[in-house]
Amino acid sequence: MTKAKQTVPWWSRFLKQFYLMRTKLIVSFLAVLLIPSILIGYFSYQSAKTQLRQQMGSSVNTNLNLIQGNINQYVSPIMKDMDVFASEFQSDSFITNADTIQARLDLITKAHPELDGVILGNAKGEYIRSPKRESTDYDPRQKTWYKLATAQDGKVIVGVPMTSASTGNLVVTISRTLTEGQGAIALNLSLDKMSESLNGISIGQRGGLFIVDAEHKLVSGAGAAFKSTGKKPADTITGLPELPKTAQGQSQEAPSMKQIQFMNRTVEAFSIVDPLTGWNVTALSDLEDYSDAAQPILKQSLIVIAISVLAAAVVIILMIRSFLIPLGKLQNGTREVRDGNLTARVNLSGKDEFSELAQNFDQMTHALHTMVSEVNQTSSRLASSSLMIKESTEQTTESVQHVAETVMESAENATTSAEASEQTANAVEEMAKGVSTIAESASSIVDSAGQTEHDVAKGSQMIGSVRTQMDRILEAVTQTASLMDELSQLSDDAKQMNSAIAAIAKQTNLLSLNASIEASRAGEAGRGFAVVAIEVRKLSEQSKESADSISQIITQMLDLIQRSTATMNGNVRNQVGEGLRISQDAEGAFTNIERSTSHIVEQIQSVSAAAEQISASTEEVSATVTHLASLSRNSADSSQTTSAAVQEQMAAMEEIASSSQELSNMAQDLQELVKRFKI
Repeated sequence: MTKAKQTVPWWSRFLKQFYLMRTKLIVSFLAVLLIPSILIGYFSYQSAKTQLRQQMGSSVNTNLNLIQGNINQYVSPIMKDMDVFASEFQSDSFITNADTIQARLDLITKAHPELDGVILGNAKGEYIRSPKRESTDYDPRQKTWYKLATAQDGKVIVGVPMTSASTGNLVVTISRTLTEGQGAIALNLSLDKMSESLNGISIGQRGGLFIVDAEHKLVSGAGAAFKSTGKKPADTITGLPELPKTAQGQSQEAPSMKQIQFMNRTVEAFSIVDPLTGWNVTALSDLEDYSDAAQPILKQSLIVIAISVLAAAVVIILMIRSFLIPLGKLQNGTREVRDGNLTARVNLSGKDEFSELAQNFDQMTHALHTMVSEVNQTSSRLASSSLMIKESTEQTTESVQHVAETVMESAENATTSAEASEQTANAVEEMAKGVSTIAESASSIVDSAGQTEHDVAKGSQMIGSVRTQMDRILEAVTQTASLMDELSQLSDDAKQMNSAIAAIAKQTNLLSLNASIEASRAGEAGRGFAVVAIEVRKLSEQSKESADSISQIITQMLDLIQRSTATMNGNVRNQVGEGLRISQDAEGAFTNIERSTSHIVEQIQSVSAAAEQISASTEEVSATVTHLASLSRNSADSSQTTSAAVQEQMAAMEEIASSSQELSNMAQDLQELVKRFKI
């Protein structure tokens, strides 16, 4: 049964994809592109927002000054006339000159249509008013305006806003004591026209304008914030900033500004105190209005960033493909060589570093292919030679065994010889010489066998050296693959820097163009775009730093390429040459084995010829065996000695056969090792 395939965790697949060079390149390029773009867009948006905030604040201050001027123009003439009116009337003549005073008051009311009414009162409780209206319970001494005026003799007092009981209009009472000090005059100034003049004023989309007196009574207002309160003139309003009171006629240097919470919204309050009336003129500017005003700039920045990202994405894809395609071919080539396919070729055309590296890789693979082919041929010849040695050794063993059998037969025949003749003695002497020749030949065979064993051992060492040399070649290939990985990493860094320069340069051009256009449109107000110019200069400095980094990385890349080329052309070729030399030494060793074997064959032939001579002599001795019994026994003893020597020679030949078998096994192992490579 086959085991169920284990499910790979999602995080493991994610990490595997993240560690890919393609993913790293994309992430790096996007980071280099998006981070500066987002920072530029953010700072541009904040800068524009700050500029708009300053401009809107300046506009609000201008409006406050204009409103203050309108108040002065509306109230100041009346306050100046108060001195004239106060000196014109006498408190003790209200009864005697009532008609004259009434006519004068009516004339004042008609001459000043902004007045809702005029009232004269004295310390006796007498009063005259215009428009004339009879009231038996009206006592001017109980009114607030009279009390305030008499409390501050000679000063013009501006009262709180209120609704006129006679006309229903919003009025503010301006009062002053008469010159002679026994009465007071009050003018009810209508605020309707002043309120109408404020209706066209707006402080942004959500802001508002408020005019309140020292008692927090609403004089007038305009704008969305004012309407949202639901307050009407003369109502009490809270939440506005408090301002220090100034003496009448003393003007405030400039409007004050603070950030407050009003109606659960964060606003900036610009306030100024009117020196004549003591009214607090406050303009509320909602912070969201600044954001809304800067929204077009933010949208434009986002559009520019989006276009830059799309354009850069195309460039990134093309650049990544230009790196990954040749790198993938190189990886496939090294993988096939690692698996033993020496016919693999990268075949990458071009003039860049990858093409040069691919050509060097193909040359290295070709050199390995040639070397392994020669080693394969050498191992085949070695196997054939070892087989021939084995067969020759077996034949030699059979011949020596046959000689031993012949010697034994001669010994037996010599034992049965009882007598010998003179002819037999001569034959025995010849047989002794033949036996001596056999002994010498056997000794020579032993020496040749020893030399053969030594040569076989040397051949084994040579084969071991060939295997070691092959390991060194594989190590050199591993070093080359490592250098290729470093080159790929440096190429990644170089492309990151290159993308950074391209993105920053493009964004710098766009910012410079926008700054020029906005500055030309804004005129004097365009000085606020200096912040944008500073950001552009920072981007230029970043471009220079990125260019320097790219120069250093490219220098390191070239150094690694030279090292990789030197490693392949130097180390690998030297190791291959060393492998060829060792193979040649092994071939020479086995040539010596062949020569030694040939010498053994010649010695065995000599032994065979000598044995034939002994056989012929033995036939001649057979006729006189009776006479040479004692000599035959001696000859038998010598034959036994010779037989023992031949047995020793047979044992040596068996050892040679065993060594030949081991040599054949090593040759087969070498062939199996070479078969790993496809040639």
